[in-house]
Amino acid sequence: KANGKNIVMIAAGWEYRAEEGLTMLAKILSQKHGFTCTVLFAINKENGTIDPNTADNIPGLEMLAEADMLIMLGMMLELPDSQLKPLVQYVESGKPILAFRCTVLAFKNLEKRGSPYANYDLESSTGSGGFGGLVLGERWRGHHGHHAVESTRGLVNGRYRKHPILKGVAGDIWGPTDVYQIDYLPEDAVVLAYAQVLKGMKPDDPPNFHK
Repeated sequence: KANGKNIVMIAAGWEYRAEEGLTMLAKILSQKHGFTCTVLFAINKENGTIDPNTADNIPGLEMLAEADMLIMLGMMLELPDSQLKPLVQYVESGKPILAFRCTVLAFKNLEKRGSPYANYDLESSTGSGGFGGLVLGERWRGHHGHHAVESTRGLVNGRYRKHPILKGVAGDIWGPTDVYQIDYLPEDAVVLAYAQVLKGMKPDDPPNFHK
């Protein structure tokens, strides 16, 4: 199945309960698909517990040196350079990264403190776009729709309905979230689904074509 491949996950997103979601994903990937999965959490430095509100401490990132893939859900992190270094080294290795939603906002205040990794700062004065712009292809731009008032329908692109990522997806996708904006899409990008803002918080609500 997985041919002994190692996946390291970074779960440090306070808004989307990354410590719960990525743990469940790790269980699926390990038990059903044979991958070796390690989940790294934001850890409270005072009591040693998993703490989504801790932004400056994710122990174990050196394990990325042996990883075959990184899966990440992290937001507004202020990691010390000693912890950022193995992450940057992994990125520069060219190995695959799967990043969820708010990871385009992964790091802040790096430039302010003079970090050598200031380009990863979402407010970098270099115009890099931060981790999102440099690594994921797009920085944070904003929202379409109103949070907790309008939801999203994912319109599956029929051209790619047989894509492996869409295996098991019978129709369109719905989520109780708003839609992230994007200003730039590479010509060779493979768009599996297009997001449509709905006028309410139910899957069958009509679209809001003004968003």
